[in-house]
Amino acid sequence: MTAKEPSPAAHSADSSTARSREQAYLEQVRTRLNGAIADCSSRLRGYATEIQEQKTYLWSNRDEMDHIEKIAQRQSIEQAVNSGDFVLARRERLQKLLASAYFGRVDVVHGDERRLRSQSDLGIHHFRDDADGANVIYDWRAPIATLFYDYEAGPARYEAPQGKSPARCV
Repeated sequence: MTAKEPSPAAHSADSSTARSREQAYLEQVRTRLNGAIADCSSRLRGYATEIQEQKTYLWSNRDEMDHIEKIAQRQSIEQAVNSGDFVLARRERLQKLLASAYFGRVDVVHGDERRLRSQSDLGIHHFRDDADGANVIYDWRAPIATLFYDYEAGPARYEAPQGKSPARCV
C-alpha cells in the first residue's frame, strides 16, 4: 500500500458514511412519496363525494331538467370520474415506487465544471413532488437515463427538450 492509498479502515468508514447518507436520502424520498400518496387518497375521496353529490342531484332533479341540462350533468360526472381515474393511476404508480423507490443514480455536472453536480435517481416511474416542484425520481426511459445506460464516468451527452445537452458523469 502506498502513502496515497486510503487504509482499509478509512475505506470502510467512507463506505459506511456513504451508506448512511444514502439510507437517510431514501427515507426522505419515501416520506415525500407517502405525502404524495396521502394527497392522492384525499383527492380521490373528494372526487368520490363530488360524483355522488352530482349523481344524487341528477336523480333528484331529473324531472325538472331539460335534455341539455341532463347531458351537461352527465358530462360533468364523466369528467370527475376521468379525473379520479387519473389520480388513482398516479397513486398506484407512487405505491409501486414506495416499494422500490429507485434502482440507479447518475451524478452529473452539467456544462461548466464549476456548477454543482446534480443527482438523478432512476426508477420504474417518474415522481415529481407537487409540494416543491422537484423531480425526485426520473423514469428509466427519460432522456437523462441514457447517461446511466450509455456512459461511464467522463464526458457525456443526452437529448434534452432544448437539444443535445453536454454533461460529465462523475
